[in-house]
Amino acid sequence: MPEIAPERMQQFARMREVAREIFASALKNASIEAAFARNVHCERRVLRIGDDLHDLDTYHRVFVVSIGKAAHTMAAALEAQLGSSLEGIVASSVEPARQVRGFRYFCGGHPTPTAESIRAADAILNSLTSLDSTSLAIFMISGGGSSVVEKPIDDDISLPDLAATYRTLVNSGAPIAEINAIRKHLSAVKGGRLAQAAYPAQQVSILVSDVPDDTPDALASGPTMPDSTSIYDCERIAAKYDLIDQFPNPSRIFSASMRSRRHPNPTIPLSSGRAGGPCSRTKWPSMKLPQPPPAPVSPSKSITPATTGPTIKPPPTYLAVCANCVAKYRVSV
Repeated sequence: MPEIAPERMQQFARMREVAREIFASALKNASIEAAFARNVHCERRVLRIGDDLHDLDTYHRVFVVSIGKAAHTMAAALEAQLGSSLEGIVASSVEPARQVRGFRYFCGGHPTPTAESIRAADAILNSLTSLDSTSLAIFMISGGGSSVVEKPIDDDISLPDLAATYRTLVNSGAPIAEINAIRKHLSAVKGGRLAQAAYPAQQVSILVSDVPDDTPDALASGPTMPDSTSIYDCERIAAKYDLIDQFPNPSRIFSASMRSRRHPNPTIPLSSGRAGGPCSRTKWPSMKLPQPPPAPVSPSKSITPATTGPTIKPPPTYLAVCANCVAKYRVSV
């Protein structure tokens, strides 16, 4: 095997160094703290999230719900921008070293729900239903929220059966969007039901996503997003991966829960701004290397809630960050 020239070795070493710098820079710029610093600001009691403005003095109550593996980090980042006058609930799968003042903390299960997951869901639903039209609900959603906050739509579904169903779905080989389609139809908090619970409060959702950019309702099973799936999708997915015989009490899972629930198409209330209340959405960079942005979707086919203010433009994604880093550290080969 021919020896590599010393100059070539130095070039390879430099390329490895540049690759590390690109990765470190992309990771730093894509952190939750950096994303909040770029996109969330509060000055003279006016909260800006992206391009949307919320005059906090016009609300009788501001309530924050932070869900998922990044729930505490998001709550702490929001506190850094708004100060310590917040109240809300943080539901995560990990116990933080310190808690953000004013928040109740729940440590739900992941990747399967636990009794604490159900307690978190009950606490969130109870708090949201107490809001009125003079309230602002700030939802912060991240990956892992499906199991961290959960409540069966049918009380006949026991926690052990629910956990076993989750394990079957996770081990099925199905992509996350298909897994969460079934989860949504078993849940009292997913598929837009938290947004419905918060009506008539004004609402804004901040998403730190680990799902494809064109399926925001798959993130944490879309607790504040209109559901783009149906019971027929669930039946198709279950048949595709041969799941029915693997579910515990399949007749109860599908008949008692899913068939009795005409998944209300939250698309109607949420996108119309009537039953679901005005709702705006901020989508931040995925915590992974995203795909190129999807082609524009016509308004008639859009599943995203209508905004009450200007359209919120997402900040640079990993791809843009990496492109900037490559330009900065370009090395000729």
